[in-house]
Amino acid sequence: MNRRDEIENLNEAMREASNKRLYERYLAVRLYLEGHTFTEIGRSLIVLIKPLVGIGLPTGKTDSKD
Repeated sequence: MNRRDEIENLNEAMREASNKRLYERYLAVRLYLEGHTFTEIGRSLIVLIKPLVGIGLPTGKTDSKD
């Protein structure tokens, strides 16, 4: 199987992904197969995740003022 076939399989799996996390994993693999660096892939996925911070998901920061 060549890269083009693998990418097509990933595209199909992305369409059928049952949750967002699985979709993002497939997307990361697809971007890698397309020749993107790990840094580029990380930046791309952060852009997808950033809007979620505004709805109260944990960010690892604390607001305590001890």
